[in-house]
Amino acid sequence: MIYSLHGQVVHTATNAVVIECGGVGYYARVTPRTATDCEGKRLRAEAAMLFTVMSVSENNVSLFGFVDPEERAAFELLGSVSGIGGRTALAVLSELTPQEFALAVVSDDTKTITRAKGIGAKVAARIVLELKDRITKENPDLKTLDTMKNATGNVRTAIITGSIAEAISALTVLGFTPQNARAALKDADGSLPSAELIKLGLRVLSNK
Repeated sequence: MIYSLHGQVVHTATNAVVIECGGVGYYARVTPRTATDCEGKRLRAEAAMLFTVMSVSENNVSLFGFVDPEERAAFELLGSVSGIGGRTALAVLSELTPQEFALAVVSDDTKTITRAKGIGAKVAARIVLELKDRITKENPDLKTLDTMKNATGNVRTAIITGSIAEAISALTVLGFTPQNARAALKDADGSLPSAELIKLGLRVLSNK
């Protein structure tokens, strides 16, 4: 398994890049966002870092690359849906950011998901059906003791439970660090349902 690549970008296309590492050029399928990021590094002669997923089937071996862990986490979530392969998952993330995709799932917004090439209403519905509970209820018993800052900047220690804990866990599943997830929800109303808190957290994180 190739977890990541770090090297010089020697070629970019709309949906693929080649990164040279140790004298070997690795071809990775990517989203337009990742391709743009790599093209900028190529023009500046900077090394690029890609988080990768290798897909191996009977007749094909493909490497998929992502500019950040959030994009890779969303790709892996999509790949866990029955009937969704790597290219289809990449098509979704070529149209939607990881935050937009997660928000569409927890909001039952299949119409937004069908914006992706090759995704019809039935496939979008299956994506929502198989991923919504996983995103919103992963590790529902999570309890986190952590230090957080309140609105006045003072440090307070809080035990995070209930719907906020579920939302933090879901955001972590999507690839965000626990620290960023907790910070995004530090002023949230704990009486809200976890799905609403996830939406709030995604909005805060997508504006960073």
